[in-house]
Amino acid sequence: MNIRAMTFNIQHAIDFIKGDLCPEVMANTIRAFDPDFCVLNEIYGAGDGSVMPEFGNQTEIIAELSEMKYHAFCPAITVNGKPYGNGIVSKKPIQSVRIVPVPEPIPHGFPNAYYENRCVFVADMGEFIVMGSHFGLAPDEQISAVNTVVSEIKNANKPVILCGDFNMTPDDPILAPIFDLLYDTSKVMAEKKLSFPSDKPRIKIDYIFVSNEIKVISADIPGVIASDHLPHIADLSLD
Repeated sequence: MNIRAMTFNIQHAIDFIKGDLCPEVMANTIRAFDPDFCVLNEIYGAGDGSVMPEFGNQTEIIAELSEMKYHAFCPAITVNGKPYGNGIVSKKPIQSVRIVPVPEPIPHGFPNAYYENRCVFVADMGEFIVMGSHFGLAPDEQISAVNTVVSEIKNANKPVILCGDFNMTPDDPILAPIFDLLYDTSKVMAEKKLSFPSDKPRIKIDYIFVSNEIKVISADIPGVIASDHLPHIADLSLD
């Protein structure tokens, strides 16, 4: 079974070049790489429809525009009365989705850092599990997110594909427990590629990790400027 995975921080569907709200640009980027599924970070849900109506239900909108039949929105917080968090769009049916809150470190260990409640979603795709998240910026918040993900990986009863913007570079020791359990697909790239910011990438903070049952055929971080992050794709094989 071949799987093309994609992860993409869409920055609320704001066109990085024009600065306008444009979900079509994000959807066109997804369609161009034709993944079986795409994990989305920084995305708005529907809410009650009366707040920020121009943003709409971005997961549903992008799923339709990118010709993905299935989708799920996974809220972490509310911004100006509108739910906000992560999502997934997929060609393949999503059998179930569970949202796991990342415990907020209290008290905050870094008073000058920005804190935001985060979550991890766990999507059962039948033969495998997709986990998606957008980690925080403060180190204690990142440790909490890693611990949450590690717990979910250890409890998984199927092969795991973990995707998202983790706001840490590969050499960050906080990420080490994930590297101990899963394989970073970018390691198969012929040359080192970075993912942020999209116009002049300086760091790699976006990831697709896989468990041992999954073979990595290829991976790429293509230089397509749509959001402020570059998308990350990986071709995988699951026997």
